Amino acid sequence: MKKLSITDTLRQAIIDSGKSKRQLAKETGVDRMSITFFMQGKEMHSNNINKLAEYFGYELTKKEGAK
Repeated sequence: MKKLSITDTLRQAIIDSGKSKRQLAKETGVDRMSITFFMQGKEMHSNNINKLAEYFGYELTKKEGAK
């Protein structure tokens, strides 16, 4: 079973939520255009990744043994 990256996981969570980018922006504090660019495959600032992860119930932690 292939593990999804956090970005792929968050993109799928956004799709699965069925919410508009405007609604997600309002509820998460992440700019609507940042969400739009992210959904188009662009990178997103780590602060915004953290906000989306938290909103969708994910917790980002450093892997043990990672540098």
